[in-house]
Amino acid sequence: MAPNIIRPSQMLIFNSAMCYVKQRQHSAAGDVGGGSSMSPKSPPAKRTYVKNISPEEKILRKKLRNREAAQLSRDKKKAQFNILSGMVHGLRKENVHLKEEIETLRANQEQLIAENERLREQLSIESSVPKSVVTDFCTTAVNNKFSIDGPAVSNRHPLQKGKRSRISCLMLCYQILFLLLTIPSYMISSFQRTMMIWIGLTTMFQNVWRKLLMNYSAKVSLMNVLLMKWWGTHQKSWNPVKILIYPMQT
Repeated sequence: MAPNIIRPSQMLIFNSAMCYVKQRQHSAAGDVGGGSSMSPKSPPAKRTYVKNISPEEKILRKKLRNREAAQLSRDKKKAQFNILSGMVHGLRKENVHLKEEIETLRANQEQLIAENERLREQLSIESSVPKSVVTDFCTTAVNNKFSIDGPAVSNRHPLQKGKRSRISCLMLCYQILFLLLTIPSYMISSFQRTMMIWIGLTTMFQNVWRKLLMNYSAKVSLMNVLLMKWWGTHQKSWNPVKILIYPMQT
């Protein structure tokens, strides 16, 4: 078979057919731009058919149209796929961020629930502790502190005064320990009340013991001052034997 030879006139016709789509697009754009200025709409342009085309050219034009349509559909699908992939990527990022926020909120909620439970238990314990026991113990401790002063001591015997104050401190400590050991056994039945009153008594014992130590330190300092002035010329009964020192004869 002889090869198909395209004539120059047919080549021109083929080139005009290939540019048919572009010419139609430009004509549609011109119609849209002119329609904005003109009030009545112009009728759409009719499709022009090229005549005097051989069957081989028709087949080639059909293939080109099919290729153009296929390429256009592929471009549309690719653009749509890019849009969808971008949306999926953004949604995944947002999902991860929301999961992290949910975890933090859940941890904060658990912490707040535990804190609420602890405060409720503390409030119930504080409401169940009898206040009369603590107040009675405070009054007895203060009365004992002021009542245990020992016998009257003169200013001329500060050493005995120091001994008496130490004995009174020890007696007060023994009484406080006795109260700490006896009060929970017969006045409190439940474990929680026992623990709370025990803590209150220990804190009061620490405060009383601190005050006693402060008083004892003050008394010791006063005793030291009196010891420095124990005996001397300032006393009324000062009459020592005068020792005369004679010079040695050589």
